[in-house]
Amino acid sequence: MSTLCEDYIAGKPEVRNLFGAAPESLASHAPVGRPWDAALAEAMKALQPKLGIQREFRGDETVIVTGQQPGLFLGPMYTLYKAVTAVALARRMRERHGIACVPVFWVASEDHDFDEVRWFAYNTSEGQLFREFYTPSDAQGEPLDIAGLPMHKVPVTGELSRFVDRLLEHGAGSDKTAEVAALLRGTLAEAASVSNWFARLMAALFKDTDLIIFAPHMRTARVAAAPVLRREIEAPLASTALLIKGARRLESLGYAPPILKTANACNFFLSVNGRRRKVVFVKGRFMLPEENGQTFEAGEMLALLETAPERFSPNVALRPVVQQLLFPAAAYVAGPGEIAYWAQLKPVFDHHGITMPVVWPRSRAIMITPKERQRLTASGLSVDDLAAPEEMLLYRVLDAAAPTLLSGALERHRAKVDGELAALVAELGATAGPNAVALAEEMRRLASRGFERIGSNLIRGDIRRVEETKKRLTILRNRLAPFGKPQERVLSPFNYLLSQGLGFVDRLLNELDPEDWRIREIEWL
Repeated sequence: MSTLCEDYIAGKPEVRNLFGAAPESLASHAPVGRPWDAALAEAMKALQPKLGIQREFRGDETVIVTGQQPGLFLGPMYTLYKAVTAVALARRMRERHGIACVPVFWVASEDHDFDEVRWFAYNTSEGQLFREFYTPSDAQGEPLDIAGLPMHKVPVTGELSRFVDRLLEHGAGSDKTAEVAALLRGTLAEAASVSNWFARLMAALFKDTDLIIFAPHMRTARVAAAPVLRREIEAPLASTALLIKGARRLESLGYAPPILKTANACNFFLSVNGRRRKVVFVKGRFMLPEENGQTFEAGEMLALLETAPERFSPNVALRPVVQQLLFPAAAYVAGPGEIAYWAQLKPVFDHHGITMPVVWPRSRAIMITPKERQRLTASGLSVDDLAAPEEMLLYRVLDAAAPTLLSGALERHRAKVDGELAALVAELGATAGPNAVALAEEMRRLASRGFERIGSNLIRGDIRRVEETKKRLTILRNRLAPFGKPQERVLSPFNYLLSQGLGFVDRLLNELDPEDWRIREIEWL
């Protein structure tokens, strides 16, 4: 069965009806912008130089927005693909419609799910696959208590410097590695937190574009977002009910809903002593289960929002609504998983009286070397095939590489035995009872399986060839389908930047067409 993202791209009506305007509408109609919140625009102008870049914008432009959790070493490759798509699409809007349009990258600095972003993965120059996990520790090496801390409060420690050293030692480098090493070490030395390091890296890689970096934990952003949070407090659980209804609608269409809510779950968090806490609504009061069941009346919660808006932040379902309130986004650039959860959000946008932007599929690509392409072709495999279990792939490649083992004497005898047993089944069927026929059919099946086992044994008999084939397959999987997953969802951009240099982003901008949603192969090395 096709995925929701695939059906969305294909224009399936029952899927497109779950969203607002279709992506194709951006080609025929110029998006209409509106002024941003003035204080927010000024704060964003002040933020860019702090991240090491200069940006010129008025604060009334139409926006193409995208974003991502702040992963280590920029997380997986799709982070770059999202940002590149946003930059390219904003350019396309300016060229096509003659409007002021800028790309904005939402660094999800409020996110507190550290386990999702505490790792990064890369290949060694020999094709091994490494995955490193970050555990922030104090000066004595004791793990820090970061449970519930948003990413803008998770510290950077010396362990990250050691990760940089190992990446530079083992990764596939080039004469451009020195400039990448300087970028990693320089930005890490200046970073105040995990999300700040991520923002600095993004700013540096996109310094020659017009990408604007946004951090939602800024107080001005929280103040500007207050109307959405106020509506959530005044109408508790209304948006939750809409999300639950949207989940049922997706299920009725045959899709697994990505957002599953309990009936009493609110769609915002409240910060308590710097830690992000979920909120539920029970018996007419807002409650914090992680804070010994502390409760607030609606009036108390509204008063807190008025005096301390920085303590409130939206969850994954409400963040797109807040995003659209803050920016006049013509489109949000989304990955396949995000498109699925946006399919539940239109009723929530409507509830808040905010127009849902176009959901624009991000560009997708796979980085591949000429040698890897040659090896795939020689093995009779595609990149998609590499997601299969390694043992299955090994047998398939060995079988294809040595067909004579099965097409010679073994195959002749297999056909002869199968023919004799088939004749026996037919004769018994005419003269004997059903039990005898069943036994003969089972004998035929056993004989067939026996020949298959002999064939497998012959294929694997050449141990040297088996080991060489297994090694080549392992390297292909590590580089093109690491852990059996799409490359873009696992390997860090720095896996390629070490050899491609800081001009890598410009190359992606030249090679990826934002209006072409097919998976593109990009050669490197």
